[in-house]
Amino acid sequence: MQKMNLEVLKIVYKKRRYILYSALIGLIASIVIALVITPKYKSSGVIYSSNLLSNRGILFSNDILSNNEATNTELLMQFINSNEIKNQLLTDFELDKHYGLDKNNPKFNTYYTYYYKDNFKFSQTKYESILIEVYDKDPEMAYKLAEGIIKITNQFIQKSVNNLLKEKILLLNNTLENRNKKADSLKLIIKNLSEKFGLFDYYLQIEQLSKSYYKNIPQKSINEFNPELKKISENGIDFLQLTEEFKGNILEAVKIKLAIDDEKAKIKSNINFVQEISKPELPTEKDSPKRTLLVIGLTLIFTFSSCLYIILKDKFQKIKDAIIQE
Repeated sequence: MQKMNLEVLKIVYKKRRYILYSALIGLIASIVIALVITPKYKSSGVIYSSNLLSNRGILFSNDILSNNEATNTELLMQFINSNEIKNQLLTDFELDKHYGLDKNNPKFNTYYTYYYKDNFKFSQTKYESILIEVYDKDPEMAYKLAEGIIKITNQFIQKSVNNLLKEKILLLNNTLENRNKKADSLKLIIKNLSEKFGLFDYYLQIEQLSKSYYKNIPQKSINEFNPELKKISENGIDFLQLTEEFKGNILEAVKIKLAIDDEKAKIKSNINFVQEISKPELPTEKDSPKRTLLVIGLTLIFTFSSCLYIILKDKFQKIKDAIIQE
């Protein structure tokens, strides 16, 4: 092993000038590359949501997320990574012009998605928040985009929740209308029974009739009470059932009305679903490329490659000579 290492060092020393020239060429090339690459600025922010779980049943009623144990952060991440957010940023900030893309190009979506994934980074932190990082050659644009994505995400969630609440209100209004129609129908039937048979309160009328009967039993025969008893016995039960159904129907209508008012209040409250833990700031220093690291890295790559080339070339030459001698 030592003999092999010594042999390698001899080869490197023997070709030191070639390696030095290669390192110099690598240094110059890396400097040129570092200067040619357009620098980017980074604006970042940290956000969190505490309200998504309470609305999960509304937002994901047809989704597996409505029943699983997803956290607020995971639900928020779904919205941030949605195409709706990506497309809204494209519209609001005219990113097609900013990135020099042609919307009429058949591959526009492919190119835009490439730029988007390269310049927008979203990651979940260990503290159950989301880190947003936006890169751009213009520091002010990076800052505006970082702020914009937070605002657009919040608005998109609000709009999604409100639209679903409006649908729920529409269904509740239809149910309430049906309840009111049924209540009007029952009210009319009860009114007809009341006018036709003199029924107004089943239990009260039974009580009054009973008291009157036992009070006057010595003077009046039971036959005198038969018409009244017959009227109540034949129609009183129906009247009672209809009255109870009417009351139950009214009670349900009140509950539905309260539910509608509650959903309307949620829409008016305009809840913020995105809370900013750390707001984006205007970057003052370039984030990439790290020119010093780039120059050092490329120079080392050139130097190592030239050393490897020299060593392999020498080995292959020795093998070739040995084959020829045989």
